[in-house]
Amino acid sequence: MAADRRFPWSSARDYLAAFGVSFRYLAVGAAAGLAGLLLCWLAAGSLLLSLAGIGLPLLVLLVPLVRRFARAQRKRVERLLGTPVGEKYAVPRSPFGVLKDRAVWKDLAFLAVSTVLGTPLCFLGLSLLSGALCWGTAPIWWTLLPPAAHLTFRPVTSWAQAFGATGIGLGYAAGLILLTPLLARGHAMLASALLRPPRGSRQARRIEELTVSRAEALEAHGAELRRIERDLHDGTQAGLVAISLRLGLIKHALRNQPDNALGLLEDAQELTEHSLASLRTIVRGIYPPLLTDRGLPGAVQALAASSAVPVEVDVSGGGQAPAAVEAAAYFVIAEALTNIAKHSGADRAWITLALGRERIRITVRDNGKGGAAENFGTGLAGIRRRVAAFDGSTELSSPEGGPTVLRAELPCAS
Repeated sequence: MAADRRFPWSSARDYLAAFGVSFRYLAVGAAAGLAGLLLCWLAAGSLLLSLAGIGLPLLVLLVPLVRRFARAQRKRVERLLGTPVGEKYAVPRSPFGVLKDRAVWKDLAFLAVSTVLGTPLCFLGLSLLSGALCWGTAPIWWTLLPPAAHLTFRPVTSWAQAFGATGIGLGYAAGLILLTPLLARGHAMLASALLRPPRGSRQARRIEELTVSRAEALEAHGAELRRIERDLHDGTQAGLVAISLRLGLIKHALRNQPDNALGLLEDAQELTEHSLASLRTIVRGIYPPLLTDRGLPGAVQALAASSAVPVEVDVSGGGQAPAAVEAAAYFVIAEALTNIAKHSGADRAWITLALGRERIRITVRDNGKGGAAENFGTGLAGIRRRVAAFDGSTELSSPEGGPTVLRAELPCAS
């Protein structure tokens, strides 16, 4: 659907699909414009009465309706343009506190501008359809209706005029097809500019997002340190203690029972190799050596080759990211493949890795049963925290029955 919303279109099929989406947008916009007209008159009347001091309560009661109207328009604009508009309302401390919110006044401004400019744009698209139908079907009306009944702007009194009106109808139809996507996009861009949160609220929201991502980064960092400490304590440290004990026994055997020293040496060597393997595993969990040897594309190919589920990998772009970002991308894909093998019931998976100069985009998809969630020990919450630590974004789509699609974006510079 994304191609249906982009301009210019890559093919006639895309254009016709965009026409359908755009005409539906204008039709709904025309109907919404009538409701907006009523709200606009009520808001204007409340503002005028507020000058006399009696309209403020009515205006406060209208604010929830205006918000719902604006929220519905945001969703329509987002679906057409394919970009989020966002909203940010302040939390009022009193019933009249909503009138101090800049976002509310932006919604009222949108209501006024949409009524004056936006709704006529929507009806212009519908009028083109009306003209195409009325003029293009003139021969039918000329045949079926009495001469006194005229559905076109100019009386039709002969077959020549009827078929001439058909040509005018074709002109309306061409205008309808050519102008409808442009009218819808113009209306959506105007609405998007008016409905976006005020600049100050966007900055406040950005501060909130950074605060949350910083907390998640600290939490992820603390969890990683605890994991490393636990692995060192339970694995490597225990192995080193066992080696130390074996060396003591070997020293005692060399003095008293030399014949037993060889078996103890073999045990010590085996323990040493086991401890080295444990240490390599811990180091691999901090920064995989494959990233150093092969880079992120090669490391992802290695992950796919070792996966229990067959995986296809598509790598595009040649951007170079910092080592920490590449490591995060590697672990996101590794955890996603682990989830697929353990929980999805899939027999096939696909990885798309786009390496840009500014961002790394990751998409992991499988044909499993779906229903994935960030609980039940799936590790998806850990993925989200790891990505958020780099001010990235994570999106999960997993309806019942599948497919499951995990998308993550990691900025290459903070």
